[in-house]
Amino acid sequence: MISDLANKVEVTGYPDTAARLATGQCDVGVGYADIRRDFETNWTTEWNQENIWKQTDVIGVTDKIMNDTISISNKLVDADLKKALQRSFIEIAKTDEGKEAISIYNHTGYKEVTDADYDSSRKVLDMLKNKQ
Repeated sequence: MISDLANKVEVTGYPDTAARLATGQCDVGVGYADIRRDFETNWTTEWNQENIWKQTDVIGVTDKIMNDTISISNKLVDADLKKALQRSFIEIAKTDEGKEAISIYNHTGYKEVTDADYDSSRKVLDMLKNKQ
C-alpha cells in the first residue's frame, strides 16, 4: 500500500518526480514510458546520481493512457462546432506544416476519442485511491 511507504511526497509534475526519486525524497514515482530517457542527463549532472537505468526499475505498466488532449466545454460549444474542430485538428496534423507545428508538443497526430477511451485512466486512479 502507498500508505506503507516511508517517503511519500506530493509532486508537481514529471520533472519533480524524477528529481525526488534521484534525491531519495520518495520511494516510488509514477511517470510516462519515456521518463527515464527524458531525465537521464539530469540524473547524473543535476542530481549527482550515477545511472538512472541501474538505479531505477519499472514495477508496473498500465494500459494506454491518453496524453495531451484538445478539450472543449459542451456548455460553450455546440455539436457542429465540436465536430468541425475535431476534423480541423486531425486534418491539420496530416500536413507537413501541421506536423511541424504540433511537433513542439511531441505530438504526431490527433484522433477522436470517446469517454470510454479514458477508462484505463480511471482504473489507475481508482487503484491509487484504494492503495492510500
